[in-house]
This record gives sequence, C-alpha cells and structure tokens, in this order.
Amino acid sequence: MIKEFLKNVFFDTFKGIDVIVHKDEFKDIGSTGEQLTYRALWFYFKDKLFRNVYLKDENGKYTEIDLIGIGSKGGLYVFESKNYSGNIYCNGKYRNWIYYIGRKKYSFYSPILQNQRHINVLKHHFPEIPDENFHSVIIFSARCKLNMKNIPEDIYITKRDRDNNKDLHKTLKKIVSKNIETLSENNIKSICNYLDKHQRPEEEIKQEHLKNIKKK
Repeated sequence: MIKEFLKNVFFDTFKGIDVIVHKDEFKDIGSTGEQLTYRALWFYFKDKLFRNVYLKDENGKYTEIDLIGIGSKGGLYVFESKNYSGNIYCNGKYRNWIYYIGRKKYSFYSPILQNQRHINVLKHHFPEIPDENFHSVIIFSARCKLNMKNIPEDIYITKRDRDNNKDLHKTLKKIVSKNIETLSENNIKSICNYLDKHQRPEEEIKQEHLKNIKKK
C-alpha cells in the first residue's frame, strides 16, 4: 500500500513538471495518451526512454517517433502510442484500420506500417544494429476493445490498463525472453547519446515535419 502510494505521488509530480516544461505536447487527447504511455514505460527503461524523437530518413525528411526504449536484452523497442476508445479492428493485411464509437465509424492509418517506417529510419541511423534487435510495439489505451486479425508474430500489440499495466508487462517480458543477442554497454551508450540529441527538438524542426505530412 505504501509502495503504491509513493508511486502515485511520484507520477503526479513527474507529470506536473512535464506538463509545465512541455505544455505544447498536452494540447490534444493523443498527446495526453502518449504521456500516460511514457509514464507506464518509464519504470522499465528509466533514462533509456526517449520521447518525440525526430530523425531524418534516407531522403532527408523528418519522421517523428513517439517513444523509443533501449534495453540491453532485446535492443531498441519502438513504441507507437494510440489513445483511441471504442471498438478497434486491427488487421495486419490492411493499410487502414477502423474503429467504432457507438454507431460512428472512423479509420486510421495502420500503426504497423507507421511503426515499420520508424524502424526503417532507425536502421538507417544505426546500420550496425542487427534487424532482430528492433521491436515494434503498438500500445492502445485502456478505454478500447481490440479485435485483432492477421497480426505478424514479430509485431506486438498491447494496451495500457488500470491494473499496473499487466498486459504491457507481459509483452515486454515476452520480447526479453526470446534468444536475442544482447547489446554491449558501448552500443547502448552510443545509441542513447544519439537519441537524446534528437528528442523534443526545436519548433522549427517540428514545423518542417508537419509540412512534409501535409504534402503527402
């Protein structure tokens, strides 16, 4: 009970400071969901967790990666956070997924494809890291119901929940349990230093990224 109380006090303070320092990131429900995911993942990665990382692809255009965690066991965990509610239909063979809120139907771009682009960009920046050390993890909010079909084995889809994020914990544990070559301390330090320089960049870089999205 005391441990849980201290945990909640820490997170309330943690979020409060983050909102003050990065208030522009809390303007919509998606950003708030990303913050909740960040808080859930912080316990696993601590200072090896990077948020809103902007990296250039092979064509010199920026892509934004929600969250990246670095672990000695496993490697680079690439997280895509989705804060949708309602019934979500996830089909690994489709470019667009759908969700229902009541009787209203909406669609959104497949986070599998979205996160694959993120991983491709990371591979461009870290060509020395083996492919098996990159892991795509898609995290939905606790407020939705997932209906999954044709999801590749190397794609991990989970949810935040109100019960100490047990589903998320199981997912990360599953990745770690695989016989994956561990990264050296020098590799980890080099990757962390690089990502730290590219997280939460200046507004100019964010605007350039948004212009590229609008062009598409």
